[in-house]
Amino acid sequence: MKHLFTVTAAVCGFSLASSALSFQQAQTATSDELRQATSELVALQAKIADEKLPMARELEDLQTKVISLRSEAAEKRGLADSSDASLISLKSSVESLSDSINYMTNLLSDYVVRYETLTSLAERPRLIKVTKPATEAKDNVELSSGQRLDIQLAVIDSSISHIKEMLGGTTFKGDAISPSGQEIEGTYVLVGPASYFVPADETIPAGVTSEAANAIRPKVNALKDPKVSEQIRALAANKSGVTTYGPAQALVVESQSETLWEEWVLGGMCMPFILGLAFAAFFVALYKWIKLLGVRAAKPQDLDTILEKISQGDTDGARAYAAKIGGPVGEMLTAAVDNAGEDREIIEEVLYEKIISAQPKLDRLLPFIAVVAATAPLLGLLGTVTGMIKTFKLITIVGTGDARALSSGISEALITTKYGLISAIPAVIVHAMLLRKARGVIGSMEQTAVGFINGIVEMREGSASNSAK
Repeated sequence: MKHLFTVTAAVCGFSLASSALSFQQAQTATSDELRQATSELVALQAKIADEKLPMARELEDLQTKVISLRSEAAEKRGLADSSDASLISLKSSVESLSDSINYMTNLLSDYVVRYETLTSLAERPRLIKVTKPATEAKDNVELSSGQRLDIQLAVIDSSISHIKEMLGGTTFKGDAISPSGQEIEGTYVLVGPASYFVPADETIPAGVTSEAANAIRPKVNALKDPKVSEQIRALAANKSGVTTYGPAQALVVESQSETLWEEWVLGGMCMPFILGLAFAAFFVALYKWIKLLGVRAAKPQDLDTILEKISQGDTDGARAYAAKIGGPVGEMLTAAVDNAGEDREIIEEVLYEKIISAQPKLDRLLPFIAVVAATAPLLGLLGTVTGMIKTFKLITIVGTGDARALSSGISEALITTKYGLISAIPAVIVHAMLLRKARGVIGSMEQTAVGFINGIVEMREGSASNSAK
């Protein structure tokens, strides 16, 4: 180790001795470089000093510009936020307006459908030119809501013009179904709710139109008065005139009203029995009413006269006076005069017998009226059942679409019920009145009988007291 240190020190000493000269040279070179660097530094510092002021000014300008740009950016950011809020509001308004337009479009679509279906068949060929584009626009996805709305609004304009036209009346050519079922050409005359048709063939009468279910053309219904046909033709030719006016349905109903005989025929097989009972009950009631009106009740003066004649011994005069009263009351008083000398019990039995025998005569034929009052509604119900059976048979054949085919069975059902009640209600009332009248006669006879018996008893008691004196 010691030898190694010695060697190392020797090597270092040699190195230092050899580099002493080169160090001097390096120092000289370094001094030159230092002077050169110093001069460059001075030159650079001078250059920096020259450029520092312009750069400071430029920096100040840039800072000012940055501040301005930041202010402008903040302003634009505020405008952007405001624009976003306005855009959201506009979108909401657009959505609201779009919903309103869709709602109006749906309403107008429904209006177009109603306008097309509720107008008369005669006008549809004219109106289809306006309503068809609106109907097709409803399902056209290529059209915007605004375009669809414009097309539908054209229908509104057309309908308003149509209403104005109808108020003043209008005429146009068209086809219709004649009363015989043939398709004919002619001229329609529309005035408000009234719809007339004038056939081109003058042999076919003009009339009002009606629309049946599932029909493609209106049907012409000639009114009963032939003058109306001439008035309708004059109205179509001159655009003015006087004729029967009103809704077509009302005019058709008036023109198709049946006569009494036609209504009876529609009643079916039960109608002869109902009408036969009704007429029979009417004549029986009339006959019975006349008979009961002819029954004279005994007045108190009549009873006094008869008793006075009996007390005077004028039995024949009393009998003649009693017979003059007539009717069951006269018969009862005649029998009472004949038996005036008998005991009270016998007189009571005779008079009671006469009252009992008179009651069946007074009540005769009244049960028939009661039977009619009970039977007529049952016959009407029977007609109702047969009419409904007929209706259901027709339903199995023609279905429920043709109301005209079903009307015969329904008419039979309703007409028989109607006339059954028409026959029964008066029969019930008349029966009650006649029965009351008959009971009144019986009551009058009973009162007269009691008065006669009491008079005879008083007469006998008076005679007995005179004899005792």
